Formats: sequence, structure tokens, C-alpha cells
Amino acid sequence: MQNRVQAIFESLPTLTWVLAGAVWLAWAPACPAVTKAKEQVQKIVIQYPPQFQDLVKLKEIQRLDRPLLLHQALEQFDIRNSDLGRLLVTGDLELIVGGGVQAPPEHTAAQVMLLEALGMAPDRPEVLATVAEWHLWELEKPQITNDSLYFHTDLYERWTTLEPDNSAPRIGRAFLYWRMGNRMAAIKECQAALECPVFDNHSRFQQQAVIRACEHVGFSAAAARDRALGIGTGVLKAFRSLATQLLRGSSSDEAESVAALLNRIAQKLQSDCRSLIQEEAVLSARLFCLEYLARLPILREQAVAEQAVVIRRKEALAELLRLHRNRAIRDWTEDRWVAFFNRALEEGEEKAMRYEASGEKR
Repeated sequence: MQNRVQAIFESLPTLTWVLAGAVWLAWAPACPAVTKAKEQVQKIVIQYPPQFQDLVKLKEIQRLDRPLLLHQALEQFDIRNSDLGRLLVTGDLELIVGGGVQAPPEHTAAQVMLLEALGMAPDRPEVLATVAEWHLWELEKPQITNDSLYFHTDLYERWTTLEPDNSAPRIGRAFLYWRMGNRMAAIKECQAALECPVFDNHSRFQQQAVIRACEHVGFSAAAARDRALGIGTGVLKAFRSLATQLLRGSSSDEAESVAALLNRIAQKLQSDCRSLIQEEAVLSARLFCLEYLARLPILREQAVAEQAVVIRRKEALAELLRLHRNRAIRDWTEDRWVAFFNRALEEGEEKAMRYEASGEKR
């Protein structure tokens, strides 16, 4: 059985990668700065499984701000199919979850792994949350099958029952209702989400699972933590899409109440964000809501003032990230990187960046 499962995983298509970026090299203008950047990039080769030196190379690509090359480099930080097969046959729930949730959308092996995890622990909210978040891509398709709708309805019903005070499954279910064409049910779920005292999409469980899975297949400690940091954003991105679509479909009479409701939810969610990408999704939703509120004469002044605050926050986070990438992080030891990632995972990415910045000033 183990050999058969392994064979299935190894037969799945494996992403090939050429880091030299032939397309970029073809169209890049001939100037000294670009030529120097080309020379820097051509020297960067990332191996699999990624080790500490590969993480340093990845950060250099991020600093150079080359999206195509970054996308290609990040593919080397995805666990390969053969290793996913080895994780699956361990029977270890956390390793199986970690291997599945780190994979890109529509990944066949990941679907197998997460369904296996669901079968192993059908009543654990953190497993339900992980499976629901990873499968959100199904709800973003133009056409959704009845089987998919039933699957998601069951997931969110069970998750909500297990954690009635958690707004995360409510938001996910609101997104599901909107995709089913039941707009009023989606708004009702948003109202219920606002009343919930906590938001927990169990991203810490997912991140810890990814760290274990990556280390199990040979990632270095720092590379594994870097891979885990961006996990757990699905429901927040779904909320951004939900807010956009609900407002676009609102009549002039209800736009104020819907925008105000969604803006209040976004304000609560913002305080729970632990990574920059999570907060970026929430801030984008807030700006869209405030744009609608600013159209109403009675609310225009307050909405415009809030817009300015949100824009300043987005700019501050972008500047913080820029400074972090331009800092002398190429000279950091692996221990320092691991400490940074541990702080980011426990306390939040912004706090970790500011802590490092303050340390360099001392």
C-alpha cells in the first residue's frame, strides 16, 4: 500500500524551474543598473529542499523586486510530490495537515492529504478550519458543483457548531452563501460574525504543522519557518472578496448599512492580524467600505478621515517591509533568522520587524 501511494504522488506533475528568468532577461532594458541586477540574479540558484543559504537567496530576490523570479523561486519552497507521499504514509495528523495546507490551490496531492486529515479528526475545529480555508479556491471558480457546495456547507456547519463564538466560520459561511446566490443569508452571517467575541482561523496550528512537515522532508529550520509565515490568510481574503461583491450588489437604500456592517467587521479583524499579508487583505476591504460611506453626505467627513488613517497604515506597513528587506539581513545568521520567525509567528510579523529595527539602533 505504501509503495502504491508513493507511486501515485511521484507520478503527479512536478513544477520545473529555471531561475535565470529568460523572459525577463529578454525584455529588460540595457542599462548599468539592470545589467548589474541581471548578473546578481543569474548567480542565484535555489536547491530543494531549501537550506539556510537558499533562504538568503530568496530574500535577495525579494529585495531586487522581480515578481517573475520571485514566483519561480517560491516554487522551490513548496514540498514536492514525492515528499508529500512520504508525509501521508506517516499517519501523523500534523505532518499530513502541514504537507497539504502549504501546497498551492487545486493541488491533487494536497486534496488527498487534507481529506485524509479530515477523516482522521472530523471533530477538531482546527482541522475543519484548515480544510475549509485551503478549499476556498473552489468557491472562487465561475461554476461551482453541487458536490462542492455540499462539502463546504457541511464543513462550515460543523465548524460553527463546535465554535459558536468564533467569527471565522461565520465569515467563511457568508462567503459560501454569497456564492450560492443567497445574498440576504450572507449578510445575516456577517451580522452574526460581528457579534462573535473572537476570530480564530487556527493559523497557528496550520503554521506549526507546516514547520514540522517542512523540517521532516529536509528544509532547514529557517526555511521551514519562512514557508509557514504566509499560511492562514484564506478566510481574510475571502472576506475582502465578500465585502467587494456585497457592496457592488447593494441598492442605494441599503449600501450605508451594509458598508457600515462590513467596515465594523474589518476593524475587528484588523486587530487579530498577525502577518502583513493578512492585514493588507483587511485594509483593502476597509477602504472599499469607506469609499461607499464617503458617498453619503451625512457620513462623508468621518469616512474620509477614516480613509486617510487606513491609507497611512498601508503606507506605513509598506515602508516597514521595504526597510526590513533593505536592512543588512543578508548578514544575519540562521539562529537570528529562526529567532525572527519565531517572534513573528508568536507575536506578529510587524512586532518582529520593529523589534529587529530597534535592536540595530541600540
